[in-house]
Amino acid sequence: SLDRLHSIYGELNSGITAFTVQQMSILAKKYFTVALSGTGADEIFFGYDKYRFLYKYRYILTNKLIASLFSVLRSKNIKMNRKLNTLSLLLSVDADDVLLSLKNIPFFSDKNIYKFYKGIGSLWYEDLNSDNIVLQQREFDLKIQLPGYIIPIIERSSMNASLEVRSPFLSKDLVEYTS
Repeated sequence: SLDRLHSIYGELNSGITAFTVQQMSILAKKYFTVALSGTGADEIFFGYDKYRFLYKYRYILTNKLIASLFSVLRSKNIKMNRKLNTLSLLLSVDADDVLLSLKNIPFFSDKNIYKFYKGIGSLWYEDLNSDNIVLQQREFDLKIQLPGYIIPIIERSSMNASLEVRSPFLSKDLVEYTS
């Protein structure tokens, strides 16, 4: 319920993952007072599928000629498989919105969400090209997504269950080394 989510955060929040983390923390608290989390490992070691996707299609996603070709295909309603359709949708937005759209699942299917997020990417991503598209996504995840969304979920949910959770991958030295 929203009341239960509010009790975890102490404020309005959309992080429903907090329910799962809280349940795991309640179970772990029966046996431990301190737990280790893998939080940050995917961001540091490029573990998410989106990084592999961006790396594999980096030349396509940053090529204006290919974007024009896909625009023509979309205008003629030509059927495409799932991967081509995803590429087509990603190529239909401004380059600075490509990475942000990977963070917001209904980005393309909900016009109101698209309008809300449209242009926010330009506040973070700069001059996307095939050399930096993966690194800029990682930087966004490390500097915005982790501290603003993921870490609060882990921290508040586990504290709500009186469990101390440590995140060994959130080491400045480790981030600098892998960068």
